[in-house]
Order: sequence, then structure tokens, then C-alpha cells
Amino acid sequence: MARRRYWARSHLGWRTIAGATPNGGHVAVARLQRGGLVDAVITQNVDGLHTAAGSAPVVELHGRLDEVVCLDCGNRVGRQEVDRRLREANPFVAVFCGGGQPGW
Repeated sequence: MARRRYWARSHLGWRTIAGATPNGGHVAVARLQRGGLVDAVITQNVDGLHTAAGSAPVVELHGRLDEVVCLDCGNRVGRQEVDRRLREANPFVAVFCGGGQPGW
């Protein structure tokens, strides 16, 4: 039940996360890294915004939301593909959520 609840919430919130962009803090850390003042970034954030801002290497302690790993076989799938599969498998979600707007 906990996994179903997670994926239901995650499915509905994915569009917001996917549209996020790095803020000034992410950009500043990347700048410090390019200047040789920071060797690497270790983050517990799952949004990928440090990488998007230009930091490298970035160690993501809890993974990333834009990649899904199968708990049975370890296969990795891009989140866009998982989102597509979830929309196809759950067309009622669009009705439940006010017609699926925006972005459905």
C-alpha cells in the first residue's frame, strides 16, 4: 500500500518537479566548483538541479527523481517513460484531477 500511495503522489507531482530549474544557490555552488574552491557536491536532494546548474561531480545520496530503478531486477528507466506508462495505465487519474490539465 505504501508503494501505491508513493507512486500516486509522485505521478501527480512529477510535472512540477520536471519543470524545476536551478536557483541562485545551485548556480553559486557550480561557480565555486569551477573556481576550484569545491571539489564535489554531495546532496540528499533528488531533483538533479545541482547537475543542471553545471556541478560535477555530484553524489546524490537518495538517487534522482528522473530515473526509476526496478527493485527486482535493477533495470533503470527514465522517468518520462514511467510517467507515460502510468498515464496510459491510469486514464481515470485525468478525470479525477480536473481533466488532467495542465500538461496531460
